[in-house]
Formats: sequence, C-alpha cells, structure tokens
Amino acid sequence: MHTPSLTRFLASAILIQTSIAGYALIDDFSKDTFFGNFTPFSQEDPTHGFVTYNSYAAADSKNLIKTVPNANFASYLTADPTSTTNAGRDSMRIASKKSYNHGLFLVDLLHIPSPVCGSWPAFWLLGAGTWPAGGEIDVIEGVNMQERNQMTLHTSANCALDSSAGFTGTSNKTDCGPDKENTGCAITAKDSSSFGAGFNQGNGGVYATEWTSSGISIYFFPRANIPADIQSSTPDPSKWGQPLAKFAGKGCDWDAHFKDMNIVFNTAFCGDWAGKDSVWESGGCAAKTGKKTCQEFVASSGASYKDSFWLVNYVRVFQQQQQQQQSQGQGQGQGQGGGQYASTTTMHVTRTTVVPAPTANAQQQQATPSQQQASQPQKPAQPQQQQQSPQSPQGAQNQHQSGPQQEAAMAQGEVDKEQTKAAGSRRARRGSWEAVRALVRRDVDVEEDVGDGGDGGQGQVDDRDEKGERGERGEKGEKMTEEEGNGEGGGGGRGD
Repeated sequence: MHTPSLTRFLASAILIQTSIAGYALIDDFSKDTFFGNFTPFSQEDPTHGFVTYNSYAAADSKNLIKTVPNANFASYLTADPTSTTNAGRDSMRIASKKSYNHGLFLVDLLHIPSPVCGSWPAFWLLGAGTWPAGGEIDVIEGVNMQERNQMTLHTSANCALDSSAGFTGTSNKTDCGPDKENTGCAITAKDSSSFGAGFNQGNGGVYATEWTSSGISIYFFPRANIPADIQSSTPDPSKWGQPLAKFAGKGCDWDAHFKDMNIVFNTAFCGDWAGKDSVWESGGCAAKTGKKTCQEFVASSGASYKDSFWLVNYVRVFQQQQQQQQSQGQGQGQGQGGGQYASTTTMHVTRTTVVPAPTANAQQQQATPSQQQASQPQKPAQPQQQQQSPQSPQGAQNQHQSGPQQEAAMAQGEVDKEQTKAAGSRRARRGSWEAVRALVRRDVDVEEDVGDGGDGGQGQVDDRDEKGERGERGEKGEKMTEEEGNGEGGGGGRGD
C-alpha cells in the first residue's frame, strides 16, 4: 500500500509528465504584433503570376493593409479591388521572420479571399533551400472558383504516404515528390465551409496544422465549433478526432523533407496554376468571364476582387514542451524575402501608416507621451496563467485541496472562465460581422482615438503619420532565383 506522501509524489509526477508532453505557446502574432513578425515579399512572383507584391510602405499608401477595430483589431491584407492594370494586380505576400522545425500552428481567420476567376490565395509553410528541398505545406489553397480547400505537400523525391492514414478528405495520390505538373500530394476537403464563400459565410474558423517527426495533420474548426482547448490556448490534438488531411507513413523521412519552415500568406493572380490555359478552360472561367486568358480578365476587372482579402485574428505557434526546452537559446530564422528586424520588434499597423515600434527595452525612452498613449489600446492580450482568487467559490474550495487536486481544480476553473469569455466573444463577432465587412471595403475618414476598442468595440483606427525605417532585405531575398520554384499545373507548387 502506498503511503500518503508516496501517493502525492506519484500524482505530481503524472502531472509533470503530462505538462512536459503537452503543447506550449511560443509565438502569438496578433493585433499590433502581427505585421511586425512578418516580412513582405516584393520581388517578382516565382510562379509567374500576373501580380505585383508590395512592400509595407507601398501597401500602406495603397490601403492594402490595416487593422480593423470593429473586428477586435484583426489584421487585414487585400489585393487591389479597383484599378485596371497592365503591370500585374497589386497584392500582398508576407512570410514570418521566424522559421520552425515541428510544431502546432493555429490560424484564426474571419475571412479569406473569396473564390473568383484569376485569384490564387494561400496560407502555407515553406522550407529553406532550393524548392522543394525544404518542403512545402499548403494549409489553405485554391484557385479561381474552387469551393473546397485543397491541402498539399510538395517535397523532393522519395516521400510516399500511407494511404490508410485516417482523414476525412479525398486524396489524389500518395507520392509527394516532383512530377511533370508539380502537383504534389493533395487532399481535398469534402465540406464547402472549409474554403471560399462557405468559409466566409460561417464567420471563418480555425485551421490547425500539427507537424511532427511522424507526419503532418491538418484540422479545420468552423467558428461555431472551435474546441475549448484552442480557445484557452491549451490545444490537445488527441481530442479532436480525425483531421481533414493526414500525411503520414514510413515511406517518407519527415524530418529530412521538412525543415526550417516559414509561415506565409499570399494572394496571387493567374500564374502556373490559376492561369494555366487548361485550368482556365476546364474550371469554367473562360465561359464565365468571356475572356480567353486569365491575365486579360485580371487586368481589366478590379471590382471583381473586392472580397479578395484576408482578415486574421491571430497566428499562434505551439511546440511540445520538451522540444521547446531543447530549442531555448537557438537563433531564430529569417523569413523568406528576408527583412532583418530583431525578433523583439513589433509594428503598429493602422489604416494608413506602418510604424515600427521601439524594442521593449527602449520603448519608454523613445516613444513620446502621445505615442505611448495612442499605442496602449492596441496591445495584444498576452496568454498567461492566472491563479484563482481564494475569495471566489472555486478558490475557496481549492483552499481545502492540496497538491495535484488543487492544481487540477484551478486548471478546470481557468478553462471554465475561458469558455465563458469565448462564448461572449463569439456572440460579439456574429453581431458585428456585416459591419466589419462594410468597414474593410470602404474608404472612410478616421480620427486618432486612444480609447479601448475591446471585443467588437468601436475604437477608431490610429492615423499617425510617422514612418519607420524598414529592415534591409535579407540575404535569402537578394539571392532568390527563378529556378527555386517553377510549379506548373494543379497543386500549385509555388516554390521560392
């Protein structure tokens, strides 16, 4: 029989083991920290698209980026929805400054670019080196009038999947390596709520990508069905059921084929997939638009892209706690396209300006009082563990518990509070969604406001004029060559 002290020790050991094996939040890109943790790509499109990618300065002047107070300061990236152009439609492509090896990647999106002939939006992870040696994970992707999400891996040779892996989507093939069309190995969702109009009508949702040494799984949760553990930033994929897509099997060395990956958002036009003649014809765009080529339609039809925008609540990256401990002290990777901002730098992105914020150590010395006051409402909430007050009913109960029981009760209390908070937030988002769509579409005059917008609040966008210096282009960006990615055809290997 165990003594009481031995029992407490064993219970504590179990809790410690669970904690070490679980996922811990390492990065939260949201609100005023979102754009500062990504580097804009402003070179020629590696997939030969009819698109002009913009720097932050250019995008700011063209209203292609901003934050949206009525959507809890979500981050907005759009393509040009007005102009006629012969030089490629203005758009955005950004890549995280930090690169990753393994992790759980969550992206909460209120809106993704709607499916329109000529468009090619994607949220993806891109590995280091000459494409596709470092791998590519297309989490959200589609072209033209596609209604369901297509999730795809692109690798170098000798990466084959186990076709019996459990997932709910439909697979095209098991070989992820290069072929004539660079299609990769794709799994398409069956539910139209996973992409495009169906996704947006449901107020979006959360995509979760789990990448380990055993493979890659992609989950999607519509807004109304986001698990409580995601809402409380304590995600546990073992409780989520079958994923939309699961890429696994002993026929692929996952650590060799996927490494040093950066997170990417972009909206391209035409190019090697959306603009391919056979795709333009077979997908119905030639008949619908009356234009023989993708480029002809995109050049003359700016108004068709009024809904070609991303509205991002957050990107959060979690890693296994053992892995997190082992990786402490290691350097952070540069984003593709390579600006050299320090990892501690954030940027305040407003409707008309992009203002690099000072580092944490120098913020108070460098910022003027008016700047400090104006920036305070846009600070993102930082995830933290809060100890329950002994005065609350749950706290009073915890006073009579000890060791693991008290920790478990406190954790449950925090989950309950997060669920209540999330439910209120969901109601606020549903009520304000039409107003948000109207706000991000129209050009309105704004005034500086230092009040708290809050969840679905009415705070105005900060309209400061100050411009900060941009980081110099990194070495990777300078050395980008066309041979690093020439994806052709379905599956859309972008490679850069």
